[in-house]
Amino acid sequence: MRIPARGLAFRLSLYFAAAVAVFLGLFGYWAVRESRSHLEQTVVDSSDRVSDVIRRSTRSFMLRNERQPTFEIIQAIGEQPGMDRIRIYDKEGRIRYSTAREEIDHRVDMRAEACISCHRGEIPSPVIHREQRYRVFRGPDGHRTLGMITPIDNEPACASAPCHVHPPEQSVLGVLDVQMSLAKVDEDLSALTRQLGLSVIAALLGLIVICAMILYRSVHRPVRRLILGTQRVGAGDLQARIPGGARDELRDLADSFNHMTDELADAREQADAWARTLEERVDEKTRALQKVQEEIVQMERMASMGKLAAIVAHEINNPLAGIRTYARLMLKRLQRRAEEPAGTKAEDPADTAQMLSQIESESARCGEIVKNLLQFSRPSRPREEACDVNELVSGSVRLVQHQIELQGIARELDLSERLDPIVCDPQQIRQALIAVLINACEAMPHEGTLRVATAPDPGGGVRILVGDTGIGMDEETRKHVFEPFYTTKEGGAGLGLAVVYGIIRNHGGRVEIESSLGNGTQITFHLPPRPPEQETGTKSGAEQRK
Repeated sequence: MRIPARGLAFRLSLYFAAAVAVFLGLFGYWAVRESRSHLEQTVVDSSDRVSDVIRRSTRSFMLRNERQPTFEIIQAIGEQPGMDRIRIYDKEGRIRYSTAREEIDHRVDMRAEACISCHRGEIPSPVIHREQRYRVFRGPDGHRTLGMITPIDNEPACASAPCHVHPPEQSVLGVLDVQMSLAKVDEDLSALTRQLGLSVIAALLGLIVICAMILYRSVHRPVRRLILGTQRVGAGDLQARIPGGARDELRDLADSFNHMTDELADAREQADAWARTLEERVDEKTRALQKVQEEIVQMERMASMGKLAAIVAHEINNPLAGIRTYARLMLKRLQRRAEEPAGTKAEDPADTAQMLSQIESESARCGEIVKNLLQFSRPSRPREEACDVNELVSGSVRLVQHQIELQGIARELDLSERLDPIVCDPQQIRQALIAVLINACEAMPHEGTLRVATAPDPGGGVRILVGDTGIGMDEETRKHVFEPFYTTKEGGAGLGLAVVYGIIRNHGGRVEIESSLGNGTQITFHLPPRPPEQETGTKSGAEQRK
């Protein structure tokens, strides 16, 4: 049987032992004190009886003033075991009889302990109670001594005796002082104290052992079972059960614990069932949201394409006008040559070649513009490939170049040559860039400066910066600018920057925006070297969130 030093049973045993020790200590102290008082009272009674025996035995001899028989009687009694000294002294304090012959005829001090009870005042007290007649003091050898004072009254027979006449008004003739040793009493008290102390210690140890056994069986083992049960439940084992014991509070606690465990097991089963159902619903809603998100992205792409179409229409109009002019010029030359007579000097072929070269150049320009527009608007599956960020930025800027020139916006293009290729979906990155560029142009309706820059990102990857000197945004608009359907444009859908934010986040990057009213806006894309690994397979939404 082992009780842990910090356990409940150990503390209860300790408290019980302390309480019992205090109780037995107080009981032992009371018992020793009562025993001491009882033994001392016994000695007082014995001393009183001895005094009475001496007084009665010597009465007749003292009436006849026979000193020798009186002394012999006192000497014989004084030689008994336990007797220290017997003496008789007269009213002046002179010792007349004593077992110690050397002190006969000596005078005692009336202020001594033996006399003070009678001689407190100028006139001795005629009546002395028993409690005032004895005292306890230390003898010359160091042991305690009990002295009993017995007054020798002046009897009528003594007052009328012819041998030594005392006046009748004198009530006390002398004092009999019997001193008995308390050494035997002290030895008995010491032995009793030791025996009682050993008995108390033995009783205390026995009670502690019995209490420890009872607490171990009644408290420690049931509580230990409860602790182990709670630890198993805490570890997830809801099949843990605590066996019952005696019908008491701990048994009720064990039954309550088992009932609670059953309810927890049922609740877990219900929670697991709900979790499975919830996961299925989450997966279903996730797929629906992904589909909606794809549709929103496509809608935003189409909206951007509509804006680009207007820009491209103006952009294509210029090369088409040049082609038409050169075509008409060549047509007029052919007609004029057909009308001229044969043998006329032909026109310089270099001019014709130059016109054809211009037509080819302008046609190629139109084709490049249309190609970029188709490439941007064509739906494509998300893909990852190594891309040159500078090419993506340059191509995106070219698509809005006509808008920039039309609004008289100054363009600053700062492309770093120290960029490494990154893995991304070029179509999505291009869509995000064009959306931000168009917003920047719209923020500067009447001139301004558009700054586009690329640089290595300190955290790895690249950084793309698009800044304008437009009207800027206030604090409230900046807080909500990336929220879906939030817009400050009349007739806008509020999806542009929300889609931009989603594209950059899907690539594992982040978007930072700095803006204030009247000071323009700066949007920065931070793109990692490659997007994070995407979850594949048929994992549930809950597993993906983990």
